[in-house]
Amino acid sequence: VFEWRNDGGTGTAPAGAVDNVSVKVTTCNPVTNLGTGTVTPNSAQLTWTSTGTAFDIEWGTTGFVLGSGNAEVVTNATNLVLPNLAEGAYQFYVRQDCGSETSVWAGPFAFNIGYCIPTGSTTRYITNFTTTGGYQNINNTTTSSTNGYGNYVEMACTQSAGSAVNISITPTSGTHYFFVWIDWNNDFDFSDAGETIVSTSSFTSNYSGSITVPAGQALGDYRMRIANSWSATTLISCGPATNGEYEDYTFSVVPVLGVENPNKMASFKYYPNPVANVLNLSYEGEITNVAVFNMLGQQVITKSINASSGLVDMSNLAAGNYIVKVNADGMTKTIKVVKQ
Repeated sequence: VFEWRNDGGTGTAPAGAVDNVSVKVTTCNPVTNLGTGTVTPNSAQLTWTSTGTAFDIEWGTTGFVLGSGNAEVVTNATNLVLPNLAEGAYQFYVRQDCGSETSVWAGPFAFNIGYCIPTGSTTRYITNFTTTGGYQNINNTTTSSTNGYGNYVEMACTQSAGSAVNISITPTSGTHYFFVWIDWNNDFDFSDAGETIVSTSSFTSNYSGSITVPAGQALGDYRMRIANSWSATTLISCGPATNGEYEDYTFSVVPVLGVENPNKMASFKYYPNPVANVLNLSYEGEITNVAVFNMLGQQVITKSINASSGLVDMSNLAAGNYIVKVNADGMTKTIKVVKQ
């Protein structure tokens, strides 16, 4: 843009001239239509539109400053696959490289690996979440989470298909609405039929109810998301919750492994969990035997103990989740163990 302006002054103005003006027309056009193609639990395909053949890409976790991210170069393509990504929120920029010059950056474009990360409140939040009646249960007492989202997926409740677990959600003071979702088909959202488990229709000071695992549900781990809201009558699973909090847990569907004694062998102890090699078991009575099952319900270890303590060598098992069934004094204790 060139501008010649009269300053409105009076009197005789000196002569003026402008010469040697040049206008440079760029032919290195910005890319357009930033987006994503195939996104998996640990990778993402970045896409854009351009007639060019060489591009600079910069990407990183959401909020990174351009110039400080991860740099990539792409030629003869308008897409890039990023492998080995951890779950979280990301963004990227793209510019065309025309050799003698580059275009301006286009972006940022935001995308998620895994589940969307909702935001909520740090003043109205969930103080306790518990499950009962499962083979393994959750009892999580917390304070407010950063940005109103708590990731507790290392905590799991377990139950077999067709059976139920009881849940209880306690928030900060006041009355709230409550919500629970479970991603029963593991497609990284909670929008499919049957995945909204709880959506209360009135304000209450806490919530108590139950979750029934669908009959025929495949064995495996599923993401469970809970939320409260002090003001909104309806929340979506990806947020935001202006006056509430979101928390994520794991709901594991396991084989039917027998009926446990109601006291669940209160003195029984096991460690470490996660386990790298050997699982330690102890009990005030006598542990008869132990069986370990993978998430397909296949027995992978069985061992007689016949003592008050014992060791289970899990070093040869692949990393993942396992169900350990411990029989002692005519009772059964079922636990979930993570093998590193």
